[in-house]
Amino acid sequence: MLRTRVVATLFASAGAASVAFAQSWAAPVDGSWSDPAKWFPQVVPSGAVDAILPFAAPYTVTMPLGYSISTLDILNSNATLNIQNGAGFILSTSAPLHNNGTIVINSNSGGAGTSLSLSHSSQMLISGSGQIVLNATANSLDRAYIQLSGAPVASTNTIRGSGNLYGQWVNDGIVQADSSGLILQFASNVSHANNSIIKGIAGGILTFVGGNITQGANGRLIADGGTLNLNGSTVNNGTVEALNAGLVGINGSVHWNNVLPIGPMAVPNSANLYIDTPGLTHDDTFTINPTGGANGTSMQFTAGGTFGGTGTTILNATGNSLDRAYLVASNTPVTIGASRTIRGSGNLYGTWSNSGTISPGLTNGAIGTIGVRTGLTLTDSSMVEIDVVGDAAGQFDLLGGGAAITLDGSLIIDTTAWSPTDTCANVGFVTGSAINGVFDSYTIFSGPVPAGKVWRLDYQSNKVSLRLTCNADQNGDCFVDDADFTYFLVGYNILDCADPSMPQYCPSDLNFDGVVDDADFVIFVVAYNELLCP
Repeated sequence: MLRTRVVATLFASAGAASVAFAQSWAAPVDGSWSDPAKWFPQVVPSGAVDAILPFAAPYTVTMPLGYSISTLDILNSNATLNIQNGAGFILSTSAPLHNNGTIVINSNSGGAGTSLSLSHSSQMLISGSGQIVLNATANSLDRAYIQLSGAPVASTNTIRGSGNLYGQWVNDGIVQADSSGLILQFASNVSHANNSIIKGIAGGILTFVGGNITQGANGRLIADGGTLNLNGSTVNNGTVEALNAGLVGINGSVHWNNVLPIGPMAVPNSANLYIDTPGLTHDDTFTINPTGGANGTSMQFTAGGTFGGTGTTILNATGNSLDRAYLVASNTPVTIGASRTIRGSGNLYGTWSNSGTISPGLTNGAIGTIGVRTGLTLTDSSMVEIDVVGDAAGQFDLLGGGAAITLDGSLIIDTTAWSPTDTCANVGFVTGSAINGVFDSYTIFSGPVPAGKVWRLDYQSNKVSLRLTCNADQNGDCFVDDADFTYFLVGYNILDCADPSMPQYCPSDLNFDGVVDDADFVIFVVAYNELLCP
């Protein structure tokens, strides 16, 4: 009689739903679920039963065969239930599992399907502070799986290892792939909720097969020394994080809504990432087509906004096919934030405004092309960086294409790797259907140039060129004519090169003595009479 009361008390403490009968593991010793002598009453739990594993001392219950009951309560952290290979364990109430211990699915690492199934018509609950370990081997994921049928399950447990998670999940605990090189997979293309942490760690691979993942205020998707694969998934809210050399895989067509990325990110070859809420903030590298593969790869902003943060976007198009890495402003203009850099080779589609830095070429000194296919406006805070190693195609960075570009901001050109000798050597580094405006300022880093020669910018209706020309040629077109005289007079009337109103680099100071005076005028007249720069 006393023993019956103990079992009743244990059952009540578990907070389980009412069932027809409760059975408790009889003593804190190892044993087989199939052994009636290990239970009180001495009947193997099956059917409409609540099975309880109550003791605090360490012990392991081994389930060699499949069973179906109503509810399982594992009350203490030292209790372990091993579901052996080939067994299927079914629970069938709305609160089917209270687990403070450990459940191992496919504990003996066999090659047959092994499962824990939860089946009910209303939302189910896995409660407690325990863990469920999936032990699928050789990436045959159905060797260990959890099957949800009929309703979503909210879980506060830690679910880890390698295997499949079927059905609709609400994560209030931790889900982690932590078996190096093996996969823990949300295998159903359904909607999930994440209010806590889902991650790949220690070389494990956490994968979503499609699905819509909506994250709460504390929701985090993490690759921490492991991999997080989003295969055609949609992520709403929360963070997506790559830590400690972890990899976030954006595969197929992935959508982000109000997501904060943390750490280096990449869109692999042939994938497309859609940003469906206005703008994105990111403080690290975001690489489009990191392997330089041959297929179209994109990041597309469907709602405009600002692509901000302090990071760098790397376009890694290869083989002169700029659509192997491209950015799209789909419906409304997108602004590149003042602290962000766009680098490499690739295309810009849609209407873009740049308040940050545009730098063709993957690294300083490397040559690249950023194609402008619809329109680009440079703002006052923008910067364009151009490297030049020669004046032949492919020897200088290029910004442009068939669209209009409005210039503003600053320009930096590095020609230190090039030593031209030809007068009027010409590098058209900005091209477009129409070029409007001018750069506010420019800096040219240069090696030695021939005596009497200077670098000038030549602004044309569809191109901006860098020219090595005679110093009297004020506008860089390799002629000294009336247009140059107009420019010369501006400096002549100001006189002092140190005057703040003097044009940058005091171009009318032809003898480089710090003032624009009659001596410079004499030099100008000689060149004017020659017309063509020598």
